[in-house]
Amino acid sequence: MTTIRNILVPVDFSPPAEAALGLALEVAERLGASVTLLHVYGIPAYAFPEGFVLAPDILTKLAAGAQDAVEKLRAKYESSRVPLRAVSAPGIPDQEIIARAKAESVDLIVMGTHGRTGLKHVLLGSITERVVRLAPCPVLTVRGG
Repeated sequence: MTTIRNILVPVDFSPPAEAALGLALEVAERLGASVTLLHVYGIPAYAFPEGFVLAPDILTKLAAGAQDAVEKLRAKYESSRVPLRAVSAPGIPDQEIIARAKAESVDLIVMGTHGRTGLKHVLLGSITERVVRLAPCPVLTVRGG
């Protein structure tokens, strides 16, 4: 049986993500595990015929804003019974979640799902679905909101 000590909770600040965080904290408290919040944000780039251009000043503000937002969420749910840390990173969400899970030897990923179907699912895809298929550990999905 797998021992769960390190839980990763990807967050996008939506109701399903907060529902997943609440469940992850309950599981962590019962098992004596720690929880890491991860917010992955996209990197804005401007497309030109010659290639892409990144705006460094925007990247700096975006990184600071993302970290501030995830820290506020951490503070809202902070409990002395569950070690809780907050991390933000640029990238493609499903790829960054999977990479972080591998790099940090995550035992369980708990993440929300919006439950999109039909055309919305086809157009927007499902980050959760891709993580479930490719994660190196079990993934618990929570439908919320």
